[in-house]
Amino acid sequence: MTIKRHLVNSILKMTLDTSNNIATIMNHNAELLKQLSLQARLVRSDSTNMKCCPVIGIDLGTTYSCAAVWKNNEIKIITTTGKRTIPSVVSFIPSNEEEDGQLLFDVIVGEQALKKLNARTVRRHKHLVSNTIFESKRLIGLTMDEVKDFKSRFPFEVVAGGDNHDAAVQLKTTKSQNWRVISAEEISANILSVLKRSAEEFSGHPIQGAVITVPAYFGERQRQATIDACIIAGLEVKAVLNEPTAAALAYAFTEHRSKNGQMGHSGKRQLLVFDLGGGTFDVTILQHDHGHVQVVSTGGSGGLGGSYFDRALAELLAERYMEQHPDADNPLDDPITLIQFMDAAREAKMDLSHSYTTNVFIDNDGDELETCVTRNTFQELIAPLIEECIQIVQEALSDASITFNDLDDVILIGGSTNIPIVRETVRSLFGNEKVRADINADEAVAMGAAIRAAHGALEPSEKKGTLLEHLKIVDVTPSNLGIKVKGDQMDVIVPANSPLPFVSEAIRYRTTVDDQQSTKIDILEGNNKQASKNRSLASFVVSGFPPMPKGQIKVSIVIKIDDKYGMLDVEATCIANDQPVTQDKVKITKTRGVLSQDRIQLARTQVQITEKKIELKNVLGNAFIALQDAIVKLKESIVKDVQLKKDVDKACKDGMKFIDESKAKQTDLGDLLRWIEWVRELQRRVDLML
Repeated sequence: MTIKRHLVNSILKMTLDTSNNIATIMNHNAELLKQLSLQARLVRSDSTNMKCCPVIGIDLGTTYSCAAVWKNNEIKIITTTGKRTIPSVVSFIPSNEEEDGQLLFDVIVGEQALKKLNARTVRRHKHLVSNTIFESKRLIGLTMDEVKDFKSRFPFEVVAGGDNHDAAVQLKTTKSQNWRVISAEEISANILSVLKRSAEEFSGHPIQGAVITVPAYFGERQRQATIDACIIAGLEVKAVLNEPTAAALAYAFTEHRSKNGQMGHSGKRQLLVFDLGGGTFDVTILQHDHGHVQVVSTGGSGGLGGSYFDRALAELLAERYMEQHPDADNPLDDPITLIQFMDAAREAKMDLSHSYTTNVFIDNDGDELETCVTRNTFQELIAPLIEECIQIVQEALSDASITFNDLDDVILIGGSTNIPIVRETVRSLFGNEKVRADINADEAVAMGAAIRAAHGALEPSEKKGTLLEHLKIVDVTPSNLGIKVKGDQMDVIVPANSPLPFVSEAIRYRTTVDDQQSTKIDILEGNNKQASKNRSLASFVVSGFPPMPKGQIKVSIVIKIDDKYGMLDVEATCIANDQPVTQDKVKITKTRGVLSQDRIQLARTQVQITEKKIELKNVLGNAFIALQDAIVKLKESIVKDVQLKKDVDKACKDGMKFIDESKAKQTDLGDLLRWIEWVRELQRRVDLML
């Protein structure tokens, strides 16, 4: 879809107008806003207090997200509305505003958005089913073909969108012509924006950037799409870190602290990180030696995790429901009842983590299901999924050329590792004494990202005496990288689990026809020998070959991968008579399926509008409280002057009326601040009388 330049400009103008309005109000009411402690919510502090690192760590999770920061040689989890993690849920509420015929949406993120998925709520407001998006991480950077097997599990509509028709979500309103397609990057950006704002409020200064984590199995396009989401949220990405590697850093920090800064155990230790979250599974084998973290092998799947356990249990509940109501349709085929059954399954799963049985009751418009589920039944349902996890673990061990017995510690992270059968299975494999569950499973990844952020942002003097002083991280490539050759084959140039940064040997290929003038280079990612079954990252043509018999011209390919973002540089050189003739270089930072700069700019301005609306809402809320407090104080004052008494009574009466009327309409901040000034002025006059 081509994005019209005037649409970008108009939304940008709206953002600037909103900012200018707030700035104007602030200029005229600066002292009052300062008294109300509101300036920190509108203009970020210029504080240079470097005890709090200006770069944060973010775990953008499938079901929950978390942010952390290095402060005073400790890792602090950043809270949002008092919670240490926030649901990765975004709800888009159609507003009454339009711009160039496109309907704008109010955006709600986290706990409040999750409440929109309550079955009772969606029955009353059916559009919330289509417009409340969860698990967008499972869509990010993927094509429609790659999501076809699981897109029907969502109650919202997954469609082709973006610049390359990748998986996106269609937001709906009562006006079909105003339906809007939104990318997974834009959805994730709204979550990141909330975490960024919370971090700035926590630290008291602007956030300069972030280290963002991704599953170890994420490919190049998924990593780039995650970076795009950060850019849309106004975050500069300092590094992309694999989630299990981040967890290993949290482990190293815990060891360092427990040994009073002596770097924990002596000698090299073999670690396995078992990361089973809400929608993904990662396993990584690492070596940890006095702050040096070396990844040896990694594996994972986007088809495992807590949401798949929920689905298995929801399918059982649906079967029992249809047994009790033979004429009923499958409740999982309807978006609203799908939410209802998934909610019931999720609650039952949590109950079964600490109870052996749980009762489930579902009322589907009068058709009821009342049933009992035992822990044994649930464990039988998810046993095949846990077996898949163990197979991936065995493959990672094989790739690392080690056995179960060679491991020193097994680190459990991800909320789904709290399920009893998961822990029991891991302990039976590795031995109870090796399994480490003393690191917070929900926060470990964000903690590790914060450590990596501080390592890159702080000065050497600030790292002295801490884990950061000796820290070194070596990660690996998640899958094979290579090029397409004759016979639909993939020739691997960079094997999976190659340490980063990586520079391949120069691999030479010969021309296959006489007088060949050029050749097309297809860069592939994947572990299948058949080229067409792997993911295409980029294509380019090397040309300018001199006329020569076939086989006389060679094309030399070199692939370089950095250790900051995991991004690729590909060099292709034409060689004739052992001399370079032409050379082409491609930097794969914008792989296929990633948003264009125009699309990113448009999405960024839309997020900025949301940010300004939230800031204004926060200011209004605090200002209303201040006005109410001022009126209460004024009412309680003893006023002897008759005229002043009349003014006070009128101000209190009209002020409360203004507050009551404002609840039913949009309030102008300037009017509200003028009311506060007027009530406080009367209070000053009363105080002078006394």
